[in-house]
Amino acid sequence: GRVDERLGPQREELRAAPHLAAAGRQALRALRLREGIDYLDQAQAIYGRAGDADAQCSLIDELISPAMMASAFDNVQRLVEQAARSASSDRQRAMTLHSLASLLEQRCEYDRATETGREALAAALAAGDRPCGLGARGLAAELLCERCQAGQAQEMLWPIERWVNEHGSAEQQIVYADAMAKV
Repeated sequence: GRVDERLGPQREELRAAPHLAAAGRQALRALRLREGIDYLDQAQAIYGRAGDADAQCSLIDELISPAMMASAFDNVQRLVEQAARSASSDRQRAMTLHSLASLLEQRCEYDRATETGREALAAALAAGDRPCGLGARGLAAELLCERCQAGQAQEMLWPIERWVNEHGSAEQQIVYADAMAKV
């Protein structure tokens, strides 16, 4: 009774979230960036309040590129930092920290991006998620190269080379080859 009554508004809001996300994607396809960003932001906030960190992180990841195009850097950074704080698993934390490191790199905040990239890698390793770790290693290596530390960048990538070659998908092999080419 009473518990259901209190969850009613949240349940309604949660039902609306996929529709808000779909409307956001449609607006983005129509190049209505601000509108699309607003809808996606509303949807990710609903998922965050509901404790669905996977859905929230996924939408935040979708928000990054259009928000960058709309020059909404501060808003995106706030969202990504919020998602990293609310991540409920090491994998989610790795994904959001990877997004934050990428954003910081695009803003030329290389020191903070490098530190955040290392945190993303540590979270991916703690999660035991090799594909996520590959992305974190690639980004961290790229950031090290930006700082003229190619040797450290190679050392960052070598531990995962065998796994990528033996078990990685074609896309993962391309990610690895791209990262090595930048070193």
